[in-house]
Amino acid sequence: MLPGSATTSSNRPRRPKRRVFTMISVLVAFTLLLAACGGDSGDDPADSATTAVVDIDTTTESSETTASESTGGSETRTVETGMGPVEVPANPQRIVALDIRVLQLLDELEAPLVGTQTRTGGVWTELSDEAQALPSIWVRGEDIDLEAVVALEPDLIVGGGLGDGNEDLYPQLSEIAPTVLAAADGDWRDLLREVAVAVDLTDKAEELIAGVEERMPDLEAAIAERWPEGVQITLLRVRDDLRITQVADRNTSSGPWLLNTIDAISVTGDLRNVEEDGISPEQLREADGDVILYFGGGGGSASEQDDEFLLNLIDNPLWDGLTAVQGERAYAVDSDIWFDGRGVTAAHLAIDDLMEYVANAP
Repeated sequence: MLPGSATTSSNRPRRPKRRVFTMISVLVAFTLLLAACGGDSGDDPADSATTAVVDIDTTTESSETTASESTGGSETRTVETGMGPVEVPANPQRIVALDIRVLQLLDELEAPLVGTQTRTGGVWTELSDEAQALPSIWVRGEDIDLEAVVALEPDLIVGGGLGDGNEDLYPQLSEIAPTVLAAADGDWRDLLREVAVAVDLTDKAEELIAGVEERMPDLEAAIAERWPEGVQITLLRVRDDLRITQVADRNTSSGPWLLNTIDAISVTGDLRNVEEDGISPEQLREADGDVILYFGGGGGSASEQDDEFLLNLIDNPLWDGLTAVQGERAYAVDSDIWFDGRGVTAAHLAIDDLMEYVANAP
């Protein structure tokens, strides 16, 4: 039982039955005495007295049960959010995640989920089987379906944060269930910690983060040994045949966060600010580095065309002239890890990639 939760009728001290029987005996004796003294005088006091004892005992038991039922499931905690303080269940059992980023984190925390938002690219493939099968609260072209949220009967709603558009629906969502919008600032660890506070799983979050951070020294040492002067890495997202973007500044994604955290790694500097505009195939030389990691799609926009776009990239006449390509250090990686991955699972998989493609590069 959680600290401060109501004591239930099953574990409260109960009145000894012997006292009830004693009261009944006394009242019966008193009734017989009245009967002997008063003879036939109308209503039978014994019936009234016995009924009074039973009613008192029944009423007492009933009030104990009612008090337990009315308080046992209503314990709450206050969570400070960007939308102000929110009273949330102390032990939520039906949680709805408003976006894929928060879904990943709640899944890793093993929180009890009942629904989530999915978009055109489907559900992130590194989720648990249970999370993959969750019903969707998203309708194409209409964003979040409030009726679908209501149907799930959540006791807590958790979203990805201010600036993601979730705040526009905050009043309606809050009418359905307590709603927490975790801040979007900082890296993925900060978001994990905020989400963990909402569901009261902070110890679990710190354990998961520590598991990633414990692997960092070995990775850094291996990269430094292979690249004693440091290594320049380019992380490319190919969105179509005319748009190539560098995404290494996305610290909310676990893979790019690693690139910006390890001292021996530097990110191709000329591409840091081309996330929106991208570069054309004619500018491909600007994407050169010691190692190139590249992927297609991502961001819920994965499609069968991604392979075609990647072929357009490597068929570009400038591609073969890049330092990384000539050194056989250009690698196709998974967008689920390097773009859409926002948590512990993606961080571990990105560490595996960096160990294989950078620390052990030819």
